[in-house]
Amino acid sequence: GIGFWSLCNYDLISLFTYSLRAKSLIEYTSFYIAPLFVLLYFWGDKFVTRYRVVKIIYYILVAAQVILDVTAFTMQITGIMHFPAFLRIQHIILFALCFLIIMQTIYDCIKKQLNKKILILGMTIMLIVGMLDMVHFLLEKYYMVSDDIHYTSIMCIGTMIFVLSQLADFGVGIGNIFLQGAKTKILEQMAYVDEMTGLANRRKCEEIWDKLDDESSDYGIFSFDLNFLKKTNDTKGHAKGDLLIKSLADVLKNVFSDVGEVGRIGGDEYIVFIWDVKKADIEKHTHNLEEEIKKVNTENPELNLSTSYGFCSHKQYPELDSRHLYRKADALMYEMKLAMKAERKD
Repeated sequence: GIGFWSLCNYDLISLFTYSLRAKSLIEYTSFYIAPLFVLLYFWGDKFVTRYRVVKIIYYILVAAQVILDVTAFTMQITGIMHFPAFLRIQHIILFALCFLIIMQTIYDCIKKQLNKKILILGMTIMLIVGMLDMVHFLLEKYYMVSDDIHYTSIMCIGTMIFVLSQLADFGVGIGNIFLQGAKTKILEQMAYVDEMTGLANRRKCEEIWDKLDDESSDYGIFSFDLNFLKKTNDTKGHAKGDLLIKSLADVLKNVFSDVGEVGRIGGDEYIVFIWDVKKADIEKHTHNLEEEIKKVNTENPELNLSTSYGFCSHKQYPELDSRHLYRKADALMYEMKLAMKAERKD
């Protein structure tokens, strides 16, 4: 609205039309409509609704502007009265609007309660410039009657400041969104990620268990147990034991991350949720697991990485929920561990 008004005020509208009637119509239309947009910008905003008196005055101004616009446009269209007849009423509303927002901004700045500071301050500067502009116009119209004096608006300066404040506020808003996203990601990582391995922690696994019971019917669960952790801690130190824990975590991620979620329940216990057993080739993945473990032990013979595991699918035991299915897989894992111990003794 202010843009159209400026085109007419600076006579730039002549680039598009030389019609004086069209120029006057555009200038007055934009002048009457623009304040309504400024008022509606604050609709429901804490800036206005924080104080009852301000809220009442604000609603009165909105109602007055709407009534004025409807009346002025109706009278103009019907030819009963023309836009200039309502100019003084528009000036009164504008002065009241400017005064309300400026005083509210000053008060909120003092109380340190101002939201969107850059944008509101930019609008306040624009309104101050607008008030000076109106005073200048009224003085020239009613007191300075010389034909040599030509009224020139400075509203474009205030508008430029407001537009720049909008851009700055948008930039700050986008920055805050990215910052909030980064904070959320960090908090989520702290809440759901095992610090040592980077796998899903026990809390995350609990949520996955609940989700599987609600949404999935063709899932499977691996239970893994790291072999020789206690022996490694006792004979080679906890640093080597930590390396053993991280090594198995890396192997499980490399093998199963494309078909499921890998988690660490605690200590030397791991779990792998397979989302869709039909699509995942379990035999192929267990073979890849053994190959990865061999590769790690070849590169680091002292590590002696070894694991026992058990697997169950929901299709095998449809009567079991996800937690009981894990316990079943855990029981199979212990059977494998006992078999491996007996094999080593032999």
